[in-house]
Amino acid sequence: MSSAAKPLGTAAVEAPSEGGKYALVGGVALMVVVLDQLTKIWIDAGMKLHQSIPVLDGVFSITYVRNTGAAFSMLADLPVAFRVPFFVGVATLAVGALLYFVHSTPASQKLVLLACGLVLGGALGNLIDRIAYG
Repeated sequence: MSSAAKPLGTAAVEAPSEGGKYALVGGVALMVVVLDQLTKIWIDAGMKLHQSIPVLDGVFSITYVRNTGAAFSMLADLPVAFRVPFFVGVATLAVGALLYFVHSTPASQKLVLLACGLVLGGALGNLIDRIAYG
């Protein structure tokens, strides 16, 4: 096709194929899981529990805490025999829902797929932590 036949202002970047969208989501999710796990190993090896390292003084710090519950320690007081299977189940359902959403998302929606990869990586990281550490 000659350049005269292309409409003006069309992007040169093509949408990923159906298989390409899974590669995008899977690659982003894998990167998030690897960075998540490496960061946790680094903090566990180099910091003491409850130690805090200021990154932006007065604004942002890295603090080593362990949360056996959900956000803001919700459900942390429940027995381990209930809490761990419950959170593993919730994380598994979240991963399944995300995969279904990715499947139904058009390959042309690259930003949506990128966001799905980020969320999927976080959910998989949580699932790994629940199984490995409770």
